[in-house]
Amino acid sequence: MILSKSGLRRVVLFLIYDINDAMADLDKAIELNPTNAVAFVSRGVVKNRKGDIQGARADCQKAIELYGTNSMLIAYDQGMIDFISGDFEKAIASWQKVIQNNASLKIELEPWIEKAQAKLAEKQP
Repeated sequence: MILSKSGLRRVVLFLIYDINDAMADLDKAIELNPTNAVAFVSRGVVKNRKGDIQGARADCQKAIELYGTNSMLIAYDQGMIDFISGDFEKAIASWQKVIQNNASLKIELEPWIEKAQAKLAEKQP
């Protein structure tokens, strides 16, 4: 994926934890192009970082509506949001879908899947 100058700026802002500026850039990107699925999923990640789990889920859902459920970026990020919000079964399902379509991510996602499985086991009586 090639990032535009503004897309790169959003990534840099997020990485250096200037979350409010990253959010403002993403809001503007969505205002300019309301069919930009990558902007929605990126904003979902930023909202998740800010603790707005419902907003993060809504943005990921909008990205899915725009791009479809086959996007690995969306499935990866949706899994992280589900994990943080405590929906471990959904997180595992999202990550398994990512691995199924991109085996190279198995090493990165397996520890997360194991953590989610452990959390589910803790919930069992």
